[in-house]
Amino acid sequence: MAPEERSESTRRQDARSASERVPDRCLVRLRWYLQALAECAERGVTTVSSDEIGQRVGVKPNLVRSDLSWFGEFGTRSRGYDVAFLSQEIRRICHLGETGAAIWVGLRLLLEQPRTLACLEQCNWRVVSIIDWEGRQVGARIGRRKVQGRGDIADVVKQLSVQLGVVATEADDAQAATDALVDARVHAILNLTPAVLTVPERVQLRDACAEDAIFALSYYGKAPAGSANGAA
Repeated sequence: MAPEERSESTRRQDARSASERVPDRCLVRLRWYLQALAECAERGVTTVSSDEIGQRVGVKPNLVRSDLSWFGEFGTRSRGYDVAFLSQEIRRICHLGETGAAIWVGLRLLLEQPRTLACLEQCNWRVVSIIDWEGRQVGARIGRRKVQGRGDIADVVKQLSVQLGVVATEADDAQAATDALVDARVHAILNLTPAVLTVPERVQLRDACAEDAIFALSYYGKAPAGSANGAA
């Protein structure tokens, strides 16, 4: 039986120990590989080798194989990788087919970061609430969303099952905003400010580059609590 035809449970048995933390750079490269596979699919290519993937993204083929080995076996030496299957598996691994709820804290960067909003949407993160940390525009509307105040964070996170918090406040307010998100039990935080933030070990924290950070946080943030890659 070819590796790509094996059951999910069998592939997971072959994956590296769940106790080992997947390196962030590996998760970033998964995004690159997914883009390369999309380009192959657009050209009608159905199978691809690790060498071809590596050439497209600028890494060595053994690194491609090593990165994928964190999650199982997906190809054979003679055939390489099935483009559609590997694309599907990377999306599954990083929970890209699942919709996650995000809360955006801070208005200053909201309109200045359209690229971040677009990347959140691409990774199936839905911004369910916008928080004005300073409280000056609470009650106003941005698109279809009503701006809420910092005192609403805990209720929003609980009621809407928010997993990801985006910190986009003034730098001086960033740690306080982060603490509020941590207290509300978000799984992951994306920091768009220049502030150096601290969080407990159970929370995944990433700074921009936004595209890479959001992709990595999709892997961690949407995973069920207590799972191998989820928050404890």
